[in-house]
Amino acid sequence: MENKVTTTKSANTSIESEIIKNCSTNELNTVLAYLYTLCGFEKMPNETQDMVLISFIRDHFNYLTIQDMKRAFELGISGETGVNMKHYHNFNAIYFSEVINAYRTYLKQQKQAFPKQIETPSMSEQQKKENHIKWINSVCEKIEQFNKGEISEFPDYGNTLYNYLDKKVINFTNERKLQIKEKAREELLKEFRADKIDKPGERNRIGIVITDILTDGKDTEGLVKTRAKKLALQIFLTECKEMERGLVAEIKEHEKL
Repeated sequence: MENKVTTTKSANTSIESEIIKNCSTNELNTVLAYLYTLCGFEKMPNETQDMVLISFIRDHFNYLTIQDMKRAFELGISGETGVNMKHYHNFNAIYFSEVINAYRTYLKQQKQAFPKQIETPSMSEQQKKENHIKWINSVCEKIEQFNKGEISEFPDYGNTLYNYLDKKVINFTNERKLQIKEKAREELLKEFRADKIDKPGERNRIGIVITDILTDGKDTEGLVKTRAKKLALQIFLTECKEMERGLVAEIKEHEKL
């Protein structure tokens, strides 16, 4: 595969929601190139290794989307899924499976703690409405638990809750959001710099990630955005709690419940 590093930053975002079984080999080559670069490979796997891995992915993980693949590795590198990201310069089927399976476990845990709204094309409008109301009620229940001190933070699967509240009740200015994003960037840098000290064998890979975060690179853009939204949600809910803002009532008013 030629020019792998240069293709990673121009990955076609229009295919990211496609499941793997519907993706072409070229599209999978592109996302693998992104993952190789993200994981700090200085010498890229050869074409034969690529084809073996793609065949394995098609056989065992064809239900994933391109976005799933990228997010599994991004969250793995950020430490959120708890997987050991040491690849020992061997990006093979075993390594890929460990990262993906850790991601799947992480999603299950997140869904149990705070479910994502689920809609399918086969749902009627009434079913979608009922599903949404059920989700809203779970949101309100979690917020009330947070206000009572029964829970300290929200897992927020896929930033679902933040994205919803940002459209409805979060009143942060763009300037405030940029400040939170910079704070998220600082948190990530602090974590990766600590990792660089603690994991001498991975200094080259971690150094690449740090540089990309510092330069607002595309390879770590997802990591920074995800962390920023998670941080913004925590700040918003904490401020609402401290001001005794009736957030649950506001949400129900918006939803006409």
